[in-house]
Amino acid sequence: MQKLRIALLVMIVFVAVASYVKERGRSVAESPFPAPSPVDGSRRAATPTPTPSATPSVSRVLSPANVEVVRACLTKDPALPRVHVDEATTLGDVLRDLSPTTSSARLNVHVRRPDGREERLIVQPPEGARESFKLGAQELRVFDVDREGLPIVRAFPRELKRDSLTHAVNAFIGDDEVIFRERRAQYEFSGGVASSVETDGAMNELQLQFGRTTLGCAWQSGAMDCACL
Repeated sequence: MQKLRIALLVMIVFVAVASYVKERGRSVAESPFPAPSPVDGSRRAATPTPTPSATPSVSRVLSPANVEVVRACLTKDPALPRVHVDEATTLGDVLRDLSPTTSSARLNVHVRRPDGREERLIVQPPEGARESFKLGAQELRVFDVDREGLPIVRAFPRELKRDSLTHAVNAFIGDDEVIFRERRAQYEFSGGVASSVETDGAMNELQLQFGRTTLGCAWQSGAMDCACL
């Protein structure tokens, strides 16, 4: 049953990613989180991200069974870049070995201020949203949160208007506690497309589509599960 859920997730995400990449046809010039980078205890030296994780990263390495699934799936297409897969491999390692380019990225950061207030920052491709600040190929929005936990958009603070996304994100966080951070991204690589979800510094989901093959991995209930279709 678990394999079936993963398979359905992979199919849904692939359709969305393929459609997005086809319609978008342009790249994000700059991302506040350079991607992809090995995360969550990777066997390689990771490039530091400019913001701290809300919680210590958990090592999301592939299990022996997943190693076999991923290795067999990626060898179906001999034209793909060589991907090294073993029991020390993370999803970030798999993505990095494909040498992808980012086609789109969205960042969501929640911060707890010293007085207990929660504020949120959204970084996304430009959509012309109200109360936003356009910086390069990205759009930034800041939200307060009401007593019911609902976000309330507010005018973008002048002090956060910086000349780079990294500086703007760091200025928003300051020295305060990051209670949630999520990055969703779409990529293109030689022979296919990919999408990923990173939460609090750990890559929890990765979907690859190349030719007629789809590989999907997701971290659920404390374990990684992968399926190849």
